[in-house]
Amino acid sequence: MGGCGGFFGHSKEVNVAYGLLSLLCLITSMTFAEDTTGRALIETFHKNLDSYGVHWKQYSLPGDEIITLYGASRRHYWTPNWFWGEMGSGAISGSRSGYLEGGIMMGADYALTPTFLVTGTGLLGAGGGGSAPQGGGFIIHGSAGLGIKLRPDMVLSASYGYIRFLNGDIRSETVEIQLRWLFWQLRR
Repeated sequence: MGGCGGFFGHSKEVNVAYGLLSLLCLITSMTFAEDTTGRALIETFHKNLDSYGVHWKQYSLPGDEIITLYGASRRHYWTPNWFWGEMGSGAISGSRSGYLEGGIMMGADYALTPTFLVTGTGLLGAGGGGSAPQGGGFIIHGSAGLGIKLRPDMVLSASYGYIRFLNGDIRSETVEIQLRWLFWQLRR
């Protein structure tokens, strides 16, 4: 063999073909699995829509005190419209430093047009701090709003709602502005 030969005495072209075949086998082994009978099974992946969002929310505490919160949320869509998710917020204005809220939410988004949508959300959670009259801190918060798609993966929405601390003195109408980023995830 001359100096132009590849590994194991094969030509470079044959070695490239072996390399590509090996790469194909590696990719295939990651995609397929074998059951106990030796049959190849294709793994199932599901495409799920999720979103991350930031929000600004404002409502009144007893004595006409206004509190403003800033927070983040994540939505997990189990259908094209229905979602569940998590939310957390903290006070950024008012005299209640240390005031926090968090909870689990469920809701739906429905397209009115390709650009505009209507959204509704219900939240159960906990909140308090900053000497606010939250009682035990259990929150029920419902809201409805309108959104606009700024881009296919970005939604700006404004919502109006009502928050109530079940055994506390906080009961108020709420306003909220939210910016959400939509993305797809593959899950097994």
